[in-house]
Amino acid sequence: MLIVKENKEINNNNLYGFILNMRRLLPKDEFKRLKAYIINLSEQYKFVDLKYYGIRQDWKEKL
Repeated sequence: MLIVKENKEINNNNLYGFILNMRRLLPKDEFKRLKAYIINLSEQYKFVDLKYYGIRQDWKEKL
């Protein structure tokens, strides 16, 4: 789920890596609220390209 560099290293030095870590650390209901909040922000600010923050195109399905 994280971004894999050409040299096969996993890059979790980005927002997506942080969100994945929060999924493991937060209780399920709190993470569900966090995900809904991020989805709302991404829809409200469509001009922001999330790939520059390390977020994959299929992030909604993967989280």
